[in-house]
Amino acid sequence: MIQKKTIQELCQIIGGNPSPKENEFSKDGIPFVKMMDLGRYHLTNNLIKVDYKISPDYPKYKSLKNIPKGSILLPRSGSVGLNHRAILGMDAFIVSHICALNIIDNNLVHNKYLYYYLSSIDMVNITKQTTGLDAITFEDLGKIKIPLPLLKTQKKIAAILDKADELRQNDKKIFEKYDQLAKSVFLEMFGDPVTNSKNWVTDSLINRVKMQGGGTPSKKIPEYYTGSIPWVSPKDMKYNYITKSIDYITEEALQKSSANLIEPYSVLLVVRSGILKNLLPVAINLVPIAINQDMKALKCKVGLNPYFLMHHLRCQSSKILQTVRGTTADNISSDVLKKITITLPPGDLQDSFAKIIVNIEKQRQLTEISLQKSEELFQSLLLRAFKGTL
Repeated sequence: MIQKKTIQELCQIIGGNPSPKENEFSKDGIPFVKMMDLGRYHLTNNLIKVDYKISPDYPKYKSLKNIPKGSILLPRSGSVGLNHRAILGMDAFIVSHICALNIIDNNLVHNKYLYYYLSSIDMVNITKQTTGLDAITFEDLGKIKIPLPLLKTQKKIAAILDKADELRQNDKKIFEKYDQLAKSVFLEMFGDPVTNSKNWVTDSLINRVKMQGGGTPSKKIPEYYTGSIPWVSPKDMKYNYITKSIDYITEEALQKSSANLIEPYSVLLVVRSGILKNLLPVAINLVPIAINQDMKALKCKVGLNPYFLMHHLRCQSSKILQTVRGTTADNISSDVLKKITITLPPGDLQDSFAKIIVNIEKQRQLTEISLQKSEELFQSLLLRAFKGTL
């Protein structure tokens, strides 16, 4: 009979702190983990990359709680249902939407075993609504029971899952390198668009595209969401090319809302609620779609290739995102979009770039298949490990 102990018995549960203001961060200092850092990995046994750091003096006068290396991180509010998990690969501080589990006795439970076990649990089952956000209480989290085989068995299970996770992470790195390759090709052919290092002719973005906004059909009429038209929102913008979406709407919903039908090969970008701090979410739709009000669609006019524009905007991300306002609902105003300047290399050069990008995407899709298989293997082993069938 395998004994079980609760998280409260096994770990110290540590809450995070409110995020410092933008001007309170520093280039050098102690890492401060925000939800976007946790989401970047989704699942990782070594979280070491963060976007923000704070000076060594800041925690002293704000009484921040230091989270030691090796602690297990998980969302406690706002993104609980995404089930992000991480083992902290360094000492750090964490934002209040995250909590940490610091193991009390390492002779009783192996931290990687606990991390993988928690990765197999859907925390939605213990969420509550607080201030409009899904959240978990420390009390409910502490009641979760963890099966505890012998420590050597825990380490064996963790080692097997480590191998499967390594395969998954390697495929993910290769997958991400295709985006880096596309950016390198763009910069080689066209130079940095921010400085216009190759002295191309320039023009305002608004003069070269037809800009369309989006809308949301009434949620009070469920039938509107039973159609076949992809209704794209920021949560669908995880891919370079959009052919499907999480939600679909009907023709009637389209006609009776402010949503528009967006033609294929438009450049889509997120302008509100979902803006990333270091990369502007941009994609191209390959099929007719509708979009919600958090997005814009740019239909290129003659002389501007959508593949070129997508990568142009990505290379301008830092400059564009400097204009983002707010801390909870980031947004890029229409006025800001209208002020964006783009370079205009010859059309045939843009078309040549597009052909290269299409070929890169074909290779990327093959890698994506491999990534899906390694992900499925990892998830299968994860479930089997804690059902005693591994």
